Amino acid sequence: MGALVLVLSLVALVAPDVFGAFKPTIINPVLGIIMFGMGMALKIDDFKIVFSRPKDVIIGCLAQFTVMPLLVWLLAGQSVHVDVAGMLLSILWVVILPIVAGLVVKWFWPRFTERTTDYLPAVSSLAIAFIVSVIISANAQKLLMGGFVIILVVVLHNLCGLCLGWLVGRVLHLSDAKRRAISIEVGMQNSGLASSLATLHFAAYPMATIPGAVFSVWHNISGAIVARLYAKSGIKS
Repeated sequence: MGALVLVLSLVALVAPDVFGAFKPTIINPVLGIIMFGMGMALKIDDFKIVFSRPKDVIIGCLAQFTVMPLLVWLLAGQSVHVDVAGMLLSILWVVILPIVAGLVVKWFWPRFTERTTDYLPAVSSLAIAFIVSVIISANAQKLLMGGFVIILVVVLHNLCGLCLGWLVGRVLHLSDAKRRAISIEVGMQNSGLASSLATLHFAAYPMATIPGAVFSVWHNISGAIVARLYAKSGIKS
């Protein structure tokens, strides 16, 4: 997936007309397809595990919703007004409802779901690569003009999230595996959703969709490196 996203991103950057026929508004339905596939892949046991460890889940959620916005604030030095209600409604339509729809399909048509789940990772990878390519092609000129600063900030944001997430677990004396889980949860974000929300709620800022696209490329690199380092140290997160 990392190689696919990187190659298509470069194509979109040097030859934006390849994806020029697609508008950023297509991001939402494509992301909805990804979330629908995720719903089809979920199991009831996944929810049972979550509710059986409330302390760990609460710590992870608090870390994610405090660390990353605080990194943003430190790096940007200012805040941006956010329509919280509107954004939550967008998340409901783009993420929650498609996941619920996927669960419903799995419940009523289990055999169909079993035949399709093997293909879902490939479909999701292609969809994410497509979303990134559309965003980059629509903003290729702006990215070439000020891309280095954006890339630097995205890289710093991601690395700070990974490190601080692990540090939160260490301060709270969690096990090594849980530290790594929180590190990944805080540092690795849904870049497709980020781009979707930016398209809907930050239309006044033309460059707002770019960080999500850059992050889609970068976190495939950093995520692979971090996973490799964690695997080498003996415990899988």
